[in-house]
Amino acid sequence: MLSRPSIAALAITLLAVACTTADDLTGPSPAPSAQLVANVGISCDVTTIPVAECQALASLYNATAGDAWTDRTNWGTDPNPCTWNGVVCTEGDHGFVQELLFVDNNLTGQIPASLSALTHVERILFGNNHLTGPIPASIGTLPLLEAFSVFSNALTGEIPAALGDLPSLERLDLSNNPLVGTIPPALGNLTHLTRLDLSNAQLTGTIPATLGNLSQLTWLALAGNSLTGALPASIGQLGQLEMLSLTFNELTGAIPASFGQLVALKELKISGNHFSGALPPELGNLVNLEHFTAGSNDFTGTIPASFANLTKLQYLTLTGSALTGTLPAFLGTLPLELLGLDDNAFTGGIPESLTAMPTLEQLRLDGNQLSGTVSLAFAALEGSLNGYCYLAPGNVGLTVPDAPEYHALDTNGDGRICGLFIGTAADVGEDAIDAIEELVPSVLNGGQANALTTKLQHAIDKASQGQYAVALNMINSFVTQLTDMVTNGTLTPAQAAPFLAQAQFLITEWTALL
Repeated sequence: MLSRPSIAALAITLLAVACTTADDLTGPSPAPSAQLVANVGISCDVTTIPVAECQALASLYNATAGDAWTDRTNWGTDPNPCTWNGVVCTEGDHGFVQELLFVDNNLTGQIPASLSALTHVERILFGNNHLTGPIPASIGTLPLLEAFSVFSNALTGEIPAALGDLPSLERLDLSNNPLVGTIPPALGNLTHLTRLDLSNAQLTGTIPATLGNLSQLTWLALAGNSLTGALPASIGQLGQLEMLSLTFNELTGAIPASFGQLVALKELKISGNHFSGALPPELGNLVNLEHFTAGSNDFTGTIPASFANLTKLQYLTLTGSALTGTLPAFLGTLPLELLGLDDNAFTGGIPESLTAMPTLEQLRLDGNQLSGTVSLAFAALEGSLNGYCYLAPGNVGLTVPDAPEYHALDTNGDGRICGLFIGTAADVGEDAIDAIEELVPSVLNGGQANALTTKLQHAIDKASQGQYAVALNMINSFVTQLTDMVTNGTLTPAQAAPFLAQAQFLITEWTALL
């Protein structure tokens, strides 16, 4: 067995041989340079790849703590770099370095600028590691690079404009890094790009109009940044685009009508911005759209009638805007799995067509101004939606009749259909009184129950006379006493919960009538 000094000497000898030309091997071997000695433990055979590429791989190993990599098979033990884990060569066991595949391999440190020596490399995949520091601008000199993916690291600094000089680039993924600065307009030069992911990268500034030049783009993800300004109309030129994600930025203005030209689009995600104005009817041209999430914006107006053309739409969320008008009946004809229209200002009743949606799994209509009687067919949805059905809070004009057939559809026995109590406010109050009296004598004594029911009855009576402010004072007093009973142990939280929910329903109903 070789001693440690012998192993080190052998490694230095291998490295010196690896980084020496074949002609030099015919004469005396020169002493290894200081740069080469620094790469002790990494060897490469000159018969397989060029010396400059050998040195670039050695610098990668040293710059990213190669000794701590999760998998460093053959690095430093086999003189042929084409056998090293993560390295793929153009001719199998020789030629040029074609790919560097190091996803989830515990790389730490910085990406060395010397990777620019890999002039035949087509893919550099360094995602999900611990890389820090800037992205070297020298990466922009690689003429054959098709994919540069460094997602989920800790890279900092600005995106080098030089990346826009990559003539062959098809995929650029810099997502989930704490980068700074803006999106370089030069990225619009990447005419072969099919996928651009800059999400969650702390970017600021506006979206460059030059991105509209990326005619081959199918995936554009800019979510989770601090981008501002209006959407460039040029994005509507991306005729191959299938996924566009702009969620959780600070974008403003109207959605350009040109977005109606994105006929290949399957996913349009723009929630969590400050978009305003009406939803453009041109969006109805997106006949391949499957997901449209646009909640938490400032849209106004109605749902365009042209949305009836979105016959592949599975997810529609317009939560938390200021949309008005009635709920379109055509929604019931779409293959929706999720419909989220909560926290808007919709009025009128619930279209009966919503009861005939075999694919529907989640429905949110709470937080609106809907009114009318909930039909028995709609009430039957609660069982099929497994609880993901909400009509309350809000919608104080909606009522669920206090009738046996409705109670029979109350699958979990909480006295509600899709969160809305069965019966009028008075019915709910009377139900609460009856339930409190049933707790005597096993849980409450007569005096305790009477103190609660008296407050409830007075509140119901005052509300029936139109004295809603007085009724609210009484119901708030009821809540205070109920809470005190939980605090002193008279009632458990579980025993008090149904009454607190009923009280909240009454508060919501009567507050809306003030």
